[in-house]
Amino acid sequence: MTLVLSWGCQHKCDTRQTFPPEVYSCSSQRVRVDGEFSCWADVLSGIPQGSILGPLLFIIFINDLVDSCENNLRLYLFADDAKMYRHIKDALDVDNLQRGINNFVKWTERWQVTLNINKCKVISVLHRRYTDSGLIPNYVINNIKLEEVEEFKDLGVTYDSLLLFDKHISEKVNKAYMMLDIIKRNLAHLSRKCFIILYKSLV
Repeated sequence: MTLVLSWGCQHKCDTRQTFPPEVYSCSSQRVRVDGEFSCWADVLSGIPQGSILGPLLFIIFINDLVDSCENNLRLYLFADDAKMYRHIKDALDVDNLQRGINNFVKWTERWQVTLNINKCKVISVLHRRYTDSGLIPNYVINNIKLEEVEEFKDLGVTYDSLLLFDKHISEKVNKAYMMLDIIKRNLAHLSRKCFIILYKSLV
């Protein structure tokens, strides 16, 4: 059982008290709507997008997240995405996973990070011989039931509940054939050597 979580890091505390003032001394922002701009406003919290310190400060910020969850769960982090995993064999495992979700939510509340519940999904990864575990778990975040899906896309790879990767392979093959057709139709005059270089670069 894998829970795919996505959050938006919207730390609301005044981080100027803990970070060097140089981080915010030149930070301001404004909004454009229908071609009209608002007045400039100082950035009071968060990390400026595209900054050199941003990734490092974010890693420090979420450093204790894994420890806050249950010891018998696995939590994988990449940037602002998290994946929580547990082998589900009985109702006790379901309760343990839900408890891990609750601890995750408590961590976000403690550090004032907003979870994007619409992007939080549940997928049950099963062996093809055992497609029915007999359990119908309902996982929730703040009393909102999480959507269970048959597949999800992560870092460009489409995962399905049986880990067959049929859809992912089909998409990649079709994209390769499409690109090859474009090359053949528009660059037919290329030499074999140039064609091979272009093929390896684009296909």
